[in-house]
Amino acid sequence: MSSTDDSSPEGSSSSEILLSESSDALGSPVEDSVGVYCWGDNWCGQCLAENEQGKSTVERPQRVCELDQRHPKSLCAGPESTLVVSESGRIYGGGHNEKAYITGPDGDDSENLFKPRLVAYQELEQSFVTAVNCGDHHTVALTSNNLAISW
Repeated sequence: MSSTDDSSPEGSSSSEILLSESSDALGSPVEDSVGVYCWGDNWCGQCLAENEQGKSTVERPQRVCELDQRHPKSLCAGPESTLVVSESGRIYGGGHNEKAYITGPDGDDSENLFKPRLVAYQELEQSFVTAVNCGDHHTVALTSNNLAISW
């Protein structure tokens, strides 16, 4: 699965997000192991990675190891954020977090998140999320009982 965004405030390249099966040294898939790889524009953390000194892009696919233990199942990438649904039905995200857009009212209120954080809205804590989709300034999560929760 890959998601691409062609817009950025600085006019730079887009970001690429990939959910991929992991491979061993011989290139064979590792059973039950899925990794998230990000590259491209990362001015606000949408690649879920710290920027190298003086750079605002991730030049090559980089694995987001912080998500490995969360067992990612699906993801979405907006122009300024990336959200990942875990096997346990929780959402983790990074990128532009103005007004705690990603982390919720009780979460980290840093403006930009360069590492994945739990999306902590009370409505989500009571639900099992099966899918998520995000736009410029909004997100919609679908739950296992077919509720759509938006923020």
